[in-house]
Amino acid sequence: MFLGLWDLLVAPALPVVARASLCDAHGAATGLMQFAVGKDGTADIVFDPVRDGIMVYSEPKTGCGSLEWSAGPMLEPPCRVRHGRGTRAIMCHAESCATDFLNSRPPGSRTWVLSSNRNPFEMRPSALFQEIYGHWTAHDIMTANVSTLVDLFHAKYGKSSPRWWTKHFYDTFGLNITAQPFDFQNKFLHVEHVWNSRRLSVIIVRLEDSHQWSEILGRFFPKMRLVTANEMAAKGSNVLASRYREFLNALSWTDTELDFNSRTESFTHFYTTEEQRAFLGAARSRGMPSAGVAAASADGHGDVALGDSGALPTC
Repeated sequence: MFLGLWDLLVAPALPVVARASLCDAHGAATGLMQFAVGKDGTADIVFDPVRDGIMVYSEPKTGCGSLEWSAGPMLEPPCRVRHGRGTRAIMCHAESCATDFLNSRPPGSRTWVLSSNRNPFEMRPSALFQEIYGHWTAHDIMTANVSTLVDLFHAKYGKSSPRWWTKHFYDTFGLNITAQPFDFQNKFLHVEHVWNSRRLSVIIVRLEDSHQWSEILGRFFPKMRLVTANEMAAKGSNVLASRYREFLNALSWTDTELDFNSRTESFTHFYTTEEQRAFLGAARSRGMPSAGVAAASADGHGDVALGDSGALPTC
């Protein structure tokens, strides 16, 4: 599973629901949207490691670090994907980073856009501890009152981005992701799009399915070897893991936060009605889903294999 030190992965059994349609796009840069999986489960379009580019483009704390570390070694020659810089592959969170990279690609070229989604009731607490790990000292973490952490969460992290997919895809590339149905049978969303004469092959997966990402993405990337690669988890912090468990046990979502997050695109578009009810019910009853599981296994997420890509040149 592709998790950080404090991340909690909930992977309920997913119902088999197969849907397909074309979506709309606006502006001059429009392209035909299509699913590229045949009846036998193979992809009609497969990654070309010599000619194609890769852009990992996701909201933070959705497992995108694993995609980042796994992407570069697939290219020929192999390279290391980095945040905000690269000529053949890159990791982006912001729209400007994405458009700058794609504009640097040759007209007519294909770029694979790899995105991941995560239930906001899991992602938001993880985002809080991302900041804590990056900016607090070990002493501050150890001595902080749990109520202080909970107050900070409600003040800054309790609400997820309501329209992340619209802002980062439709407003930026004219690609309406939420008009495309998520394929709950194959557990991904795939569309083909043309933007500024550049071909985009967009693949979106869910963190809750990360234990199957090798199979899910392997149909498009036959040579992909997924690695667990949360950089902060690789550094390790028993203190942080302990405080995270305490925080999860103390967290109670407000009614406003529950209502707000349950209306976000990330929640309503990528999960079935049954999954939404399960996530919301768990959050309403006691903070994070299966918090006891996180408390029992958080220490185990500190052992992270980053593979050999760290020594490679930047893509």
